[in-house]
Amino acid sequence: MFIINVVDLLSLVIVIISLLLFGLFLLIIRIQEWLEDRKSKKNIEIQKNRKAAINIIEVFENLLEKKNIKIPNEDRENNTDESCIYSSDYYELEDAITSILNHKSN
Repeated sequence: MFIINVVDLLSLVIVIISLLLFGLFLLIIRIQEWLEDRKSKKNIEIQKNRKAAINIIEVFENLLEKKNIKIPNEDRENNTDESCIYSSDYYELEDAITSILNHKSN
């Protein structure tokens, strides 16, 4: 007959609990790694979309420059080297286009 004394039973319970906690610890680490990897990939995608937005704005700036059009902006200092889309107008467009691209890629 198989007889287990209290000390052996307690030792077994401690080993089982230790193994479960270690497994849980490993699972938590894997989940954290997965979340960090996902966040990193999303940041890379956002940066790609921002670069694409800048390229799109550049196409419009080239057209405006050919037509000799500068969009009025209160921040302009009327320097000849100012871009056609200037200051806050540029950044609003960049943010809006990036937001559209980010939304589309999700």
